[in-house]
Amino acid sequence: MKKFSFNLVPTIVLAVLVQLLFTWLLDQYLPWWHVIVVGFVVHLLIKSSSVWQAFGSGFLGIGAVWLGYSLLIDLSSTYNLSAQIAQVLHLPTILLGVITALIGGISGGLGAACGYLLRQIFMPKQKYSGGYYDRKYY
Repeated sequence: MKKFSFNLVPTIVLAVLVQLLFTWLLDQYLPWWHVIVVGFVVHLLIKSSSVWQAFGSGFLGIGAVWLGYSLLIDLSSTYNLSAQIAQVLHLPTILLGVITALIGGISGGLGAACGYLLRQIFMPKQKYSGGYYDRKYY
């Protein structure tokens, strides 16, 4: 298991902020699934230490944008739209924003994980040496 190092924190914050910015900018012009492409491209370009770190930063960045958008729409419609949808779905009104953020976060996280894994395929592999199986006993 890898230890968490604090020199990775700027990378995580950078990835989250870039995803926040591009998702917010492109959300006005592209369909909802562009968040997958944004997470994919960001983590194809920005190096992460693990697939879980890539998924987490994609989840946080894009989930925060979708939560913000759902709250903005609720505030602009004085909660009428979300109250009607919640009544149809038999859910509490506040749960709709959480579900929206979860859908956006999972979509962004999966896109980010795919970008990380594609980067791992095309990165040159570091040769591991000094392990148990590298010893010669003959």
